[in-house]
Amino acid sequence: MITPTIHTKIALRKFFLNQRKNLSQATATEWSAQICDQLLDYIPASGQTLHIFLPIAHLNEVNIWPFLKYLWAQHPAVKTCASVADFDNTTMPSYYVQASTDWQTNRWGIPEPNPFTHQLCPAERISMVLVPLVAFDKRGHRVGYGKGFYDRFLATCQPNVVKIGLSFFDPVEIITDVQPNDIGLDYCICPNKTWSFKQEINKSLG
Repeated sequence: MITPTIHTKIALRKFFLNQRKNLSQATATEWSAQICDQLLDYIPASGQTLHIFLPIAHLNEVNIWPFLKYLWAQHPAVKTCASVADFDNTTMPSYYVQASTDWQTNRWGIPEPNPFTHQLCPAERISMVLVPLVAFDKRGHRVGYGKGFYDRFLATCQPNVVKIGLSFFDPVEIITDVQPNDIGLDYCICPNKTWSFKQEINKSLG
């Protein structure tokens, strides 16, 4: 795959959204399964809380349903939560979810728990976050959808929260317009490799 020569967030977002859109269903399913298999190595300890996301179907996001079904069946002591996007305030309050959760899809196509029937999960209780993204670089910085939801959300979590991105595509060399308030990943799982950035992020911020 030929990546764009301009590595700004806008250029990368446009390019990789188009690449993801053009993936066949068979390829997206196969790659999602490979990512889910690698996620099994990152299941939090009993009693800890994992923040999850459900795939936006029309954006062809990584489908983590197989991983979630396994997690809920085999590791019931691991707590899970998911956010409800508040587009007026660009915040993401989180709520505890489980296998029996009745998901509802908002008008942007995002599956969410009903905030009126689920218990609020304080951000400081979250141990690990699965982070959706459009692209990422070899330093662990990511390109999202441009609204800054996850950067603001991650800033409310504990400093040691583990941040794991999920991507169909390998990283670009560098994102050229990273901002001071952008929060980098600790890991990013691709179909054939898991990238680790803890040391790289510490160096780039130091």
